[in-house]
Amino acid sequence: MAQNEENNYHETLKADIEKIAMRKIAVKRDFEHLSAHIMDRTGAYLSPMTLRRFWGELAGGKYNVQPRRYTLDALARYTGHASYEQYIKSHNGKTDSSFINSDYLISNTLRKGSLLHIAWEPGHYIIAEYLGCEMFSITESHKSKLSCGDTFQADTITQGEPLYLNRLIHDGGAPCRYVCGQKMGIRFRLLATNTTKVQEETVESKIK
Repeated sequence: MAQNEENNYHETLKADIEKIAMRKIAVKRDFEHLSAHIMDRTGAYLSPMTLRRFWGELAGGKYNVQPRRYTLDALARYTGHASYEQYIKSHNGKTDSSFINSDYLISNTLRKGSLLHIAWEPGHYIIAEYLGCEMFSITESHKSKLSCGDTFQADTITQGEPLYLNRLIHDGGAPCRYVCGQKMGIRFRLLATNTTKVQEETVESKIK
């Protein structure tokens, strides 16, 4: 791979990580926070110094010292990919990412208003709208005990595995926990974005 292309992937990876971390990585405490978050999500330890070097914040600037494969693999796993190689393949040269592959989804990478179709056997499914901050609202429910208007929290969604709904508010009741696809797992797909709602909220924010 040409060095310029490799550098472009590094920049895209940084942008993806910042969206997942929900902050611009720029100062010392940001790198410390990210180091701890990567450890929590992946089990891999990357020191704040290693992260600062990757972000080009140390003497010498960007690209003078190429990161180790261990570093790249750990950063790629943080974005929901098995390895840095898989991360590159999933992008196929694109500079913009949907942050979703066929196996794994980190909810913080979704845009507000995104709609997910989540199905499990026998014949159950829900459509959930992403509200932000790992929270979803159910807009449609078929053969499920869940109801339209229920809200829940989910940080990750994985194909073929049970989906645990945390902080579920069902029919206005107290927060509880619920599992979808306990025996055979769930299947999910990204449908679209509720653009009407996003546009309305954008207009409201401008008015305020």
